[in-house]
Amino acid sequence: MTKIAGTVDEIKRFTAVIAATVGEQASATSEIARNVGSAAERTSTVASNISTVTAAIGEASSSAKDVLSATGELGDMARRLQTSVDTFLSDVAA
Repeated sequence: MTKIAGTVDEIKRFTAVIAATVGEQASATSEIARNVGSAAERTSTVASNISTVTAAIGEASSSAKDVLSATGELGDMARRLQTSVDTFLSDVAA
């Protein structure tokens, strides 16, 4: 009987150790799940930021093309103005 009681006590201790280990495992699993959720949220934020930056780059590129076009038009106007001034000065000098 004493031997059986000792075996039962030993089983109880093993069971307690197993229960504690399962509790620790559950805690670690919960922490991992929280970290994965946080990483997913941050990844979503980064993807959103990349999308915003991509849109801004597109707008900047479009603006740069507009500026380049306007610069070409301004150059043409300057050449026409120079021609007009040269013609005017030639006419005045004559």
